[in-house]
Amino acid sequence: MAKALQIFKRKLTNLSSANPNLWMRRLKADIHLDLTESENAIGFSAWKLFNDLLVEKHKISLIPIVDPRSSDTNLLSQKLHSLVRKQQLVIQERGVDQLFLAFGFVLGCWPDGSWVRTPLVYFPCNLSHNQKTWSLDLDPAEAFINPAFLLAYAFHFKQDIDTSLFEKDLDLEFSDGLSFLTALYQKLKESQLEIHFNQALFEQKIGAFPQITKETMPVGFQPGMLKVQPNA
Repeated sequence: MAKALQIFKRKLTNLSSANPNLWMRRLKADIHLDLTESENAIGFSAWKLFNDLLVEKHKISLIPIVDPRSSDTNLLSQKLHSLVRKQQLVIQERGVDQLFLAFGFVLGCWPDGSWVRTPLVYFPCNLSHNQKTWSLDLDPAEAFINPAFLLAYAFHFKQDIDTSLFEKDLDLEFSDGLSFLTALYQKLKESQLEIHFNQALFEQKIGAFPQITKETMPVGFQPGMLKVQPNA
């Protein structure tokens, strides 16, 4: 956990929407993967994959390295190779391993009207493969709230934030994806963070991560309104 926090502390010199970690208009192909992009290749929903990772708590097989019968599988395999190469490069250059599964994206406006779109929760994870198969595993007990978001929240709302929210793991009790969301909601409610959990989050679905352009800016957000979107 301490190593993960050090990674984010290096990125917190700018708490405005000019920080690309706080205002993510789109995903970057070489370092991000929308979990819904895996659905055709793995043969089940992104939510089921997320849920299985929380329930099983061990390495889950994803797809073959190569499948001559499936272009979806081969395309996803290429993207996974790209992620691993980037991860290894970062390890070599910075000496840190920073591969995470991000779940729930906070979308909305700070009180001054500037925009925010950033992950809410991070799960440190490990993506690997043998000669035949890609695998993914994570330890749900290591999940933590995005420190960049918490510090930006404190800055923009001029509030003191309980430092325990980002100085240690979430320490939630849950048995699956739905109970994880319920426990997370209660945790944030007790922290007095004003973040809206809409009903879509509890429909056990993960939506695609849409690109935001000047022509497709979100509507219906007033200054100070933040909503958690079901993306991963």
